[in-house]
Amino acid sequence: MKHLPANQCRRCGHMHDEAWNMVDPEGCWAVTTSRCECGHVWTMIHTAPVNMPLVRAWIARGCDPAEGPAAIVRTVPWQQYRLEGVTPTFVSAAS
Repeated sequence: MKHLPANQCRRCGHMHDEAWNMVDPEGCWAVTTSRCECGHVWTMIHTAPVNMPLVRAWIARGCDPAEGPAAIVRTVPWQQYRLEGVTPTFVSAAS
C-alpha cells in the first residue's frame, strides 16, 4: 500500500484539513479525523507504539469514556497510525 500524507484521501487523492482532533492532556496520544467530500473517512492516531492497542480499543468502544483511554504509558518517540474508514462515533457527518 502506498504511503500517503496524513491529510490525503486514499480514495480520491484530495488533501484535507482534519475535521476533528483530540489531544490527551497528559501528552500521551493524539487523534485526528478527516472526512473527504467523496465520503471517505480516516483517523490518524499519534502515540508511542505501546499505547496503540489502548487507543484503538477506545475508538472501537465509541470513544468511551469521552475524556479518552486511561492508563496510557508516556513514552517517546511517537509513531503515526492511519485507520481507514474509521472515525470516532461522536464526530458528526457535518464536520
